[in-house]
Amino acid sequence: MNSGEIDVKICNGAPDGVATCPNTGATFQLDGERVRVKDQNTNFVNEYYTYLRADDVPGSANALAVQVHPMFSRQTFLTAVIPLVNSGTQFTGLALQNSSTTIDDGVKIELLDAGNNSLANTSFILPARKKLVRDVIQDWFAGTVPAGAAKVRMTVTSGSVPLQALGMLGDSSTGVVTPVLAQSQ
Repeated sequence: MNSGEIDVKICNGAPDGVATCPNTGATFQLDGERVRVKDQNTNFVNEYYTYLRADDVPGSANALAVQVHPMFSRQTFLTAVIPLVNSGTQFTGLALQNSSTTIDDGVKIELLDAGNNSLANTSFILPARKKLVRDVIQDWFAGTVPAGAAKVRMTVTSGSVPLQALGMLGDSSTGVVTPVLAQSQ
């Protein structure tokens, strides 16, 4: 249509390029897929990766965490862990996204020691179609790191919808945030 909008025809395609148009009503996954657009006149190709744009739950006290726009993988977790770093200007962040359209999830965040023993925890509700980004220590544990804390565990406690999770290693002195992949536990 113009530089800010295009019209797209969704067809039931196959890997060999055979398509049935218009779409016959079959469902398909578009989230996390590569979309290639080719201008037939100039052969210019543009690629784009789709992703869910859930609404933010505002509230991080960390100015750098507020600026983060996480790009989640399709992997979801009922329980996940990330390493804890909290020294000098470095901090551990955690981004969570509830991709359900109707189910709110109860979430428990715990600081664990090296033996997986819980040292401190907090709980909250993550509403459907919402995402949040937080500095683990500053936002959830009032700036206090229990002695021996080695990792952070996220557990869905109610709602039973697995969440998308992404850890972050942030450095407030450089303004850099590096993704840290969450691991199942």
